[in-house]
Amino acid sequence: MAGRAQVSEALADALVGSGHGEAVARLVANPGARLSEGALSRVLDKFGSREDVTTPLVHRERLPIAVAERLLMLVSDALRQRLVVCHDLPPQLAGDVILQTRERAIVGMLGEGESEADVTRLVEQLHVNRRLTPSLIVRALCMGDITFFEAAVAALVRIPLANARALIHDRGPLGLEALYVKAGLPESLFPAVRTAVTVIHETDYDGGPHDRDRFRLKVMERILTQFEHLGAIGADTLDYLIAKLEKFEAGEGRAA
Repeated sequence: MAGRAQVSEALADALVGSGHGEAVARLVANPGARLSEGALSRVLDKFGSREDVTTPLVHRERLPIAVAERLLMLVSDALRQRLVVCHDLPPQLAGDVILQTRERAIVGMLGEGESEADVTRLVEQLHVNRRLTPSLIVRALCMGDITFFEAAVAALVRIPLANARALIHDRGPLGLEALYVKAGLPESLFPAVRTAVTVIHETDYDGGPHDRDRFRLKVMERILTQFEHLGAIGADTLDYLIAKLEKFEAGEGRAA
């Protein structure tokens, strides 16, 4: 049944509920199987440690963003073990590398077509599992994902999204900064956040295919002028920027 050309959502739910690992592995590898977000979550709950399940899940055409983030976490854990065991890396170093990779991937999953509800669910999942890190929040904002930033701050402060959004976009001098401080986010990253929000207020998206790219470049160029000139503006540059801002908070100064 799991290998049929077409598997209905109801049958897929029943197969997942059966607890039969081989059937579930074949089901998730079947492009004709209709799998609800709830069914996919239960698959990860029961079979997240099985490579014959997680590997085909990675290759499915489309996954709900919250499911994709959970899957990414599972894959990253396996990769961490491989790095430590096979390459004799210190566990902390391997963890830092995978954290950066995972955060890049999470931001990459935040496409323009994601609904506010989907983004909010992802933020809640990250927050509950203590993966809603300051660097992830700032990375998302600098890449143009204002909804993720708004939802993240709302979750940290425990206020409704609408209230957080109003404070973030308040043109007064204290709204954004007061909310940022209450969220417990690092002081060193606030200049980047303030710059990104300012650019958002200045930018009119015209619906073109490269809106987010133009916004990202504008934000990064504006932020980087506060520190030092760098050539390429990309994910590596953002990693460098976040690391440098964190050094400022640690008191290492502009010469760091």
